[in-house]
Amino acid sequence: MEGTTVVPSVAAVCDVTASRLPGARRSQGERRGWDRGPGPAPLEVRTAGLGDPLVRPLLEGLAHEYRDVLGHPAEAVSRELTEHPPSDFEAPTGCLLLLLDRGEPVAGGAYRRFDGPGPAGVAVAELKRVWTAPSHRRRGLARRVLAELEQRAATAGYERVHLTTGVHQHAAQALYLTLGYARGQELLPGPGTSPVVAFGKALPAHDLARVPSGPRG
Repeated sequence: MEGTTVVPSVAAVCDVTASRLPGARRSQGERRGWDRGPGPAPLEVRTAGLGDPLVRPLLEGLAHEYRDVLGHPAEAVSRELTEHPPSDFEAPTGCLLLLLDRGEPVAGGAYRRFDGPGPAGVAVAELKRVWTAPSHRRRGLARRVLAELEQRAATAGYERVHLTTGVHQHAAQALYLTLGYARGQELLPGPGTSPVVAFGKALPAHDLARVPSGPRG
């Protein structure tokens, strides 16, 4: 399964719109010749399978983050990244997507059908593998990945999204809170030595599809 969506940058759209307005004034940078180039290339949103070579930077980046930044043991990192089969992240119940900048993966994430405890009769998607390349952080890419995953999950028939993050990953927790996620009260066992905390969010109602039913834990 592979699909591609071209997402123009907000800055590029605003620049083009402003340049077409009657009597629009050029910026100081334009007057000095700083902005004579074509502008930033739009990012591509591409779905992929776990075996796609383009997914390798995402998996290697996550392994480095878990092992060298968060201090998880190597065996715990391997278990975390291989505990779910590739089919979990494929349609109709899953998805893995990448943001590509000039063909290079710079961010990505995935969802699968959540098989943990939850409200009876509610279809819940679990967000996994959310990653941004270190050299491309502070561009709002994590927000774009989450928004894309939420939209696709809602279209697939999910009613809620669920995720977990490390108890010491304060920046990630702050991001989820600003995006409307509710933080769970209990700490849960994590893949390493530190616990994790759960976040959840309701998705807008969608009638295009229904998630296939299956056993829940």
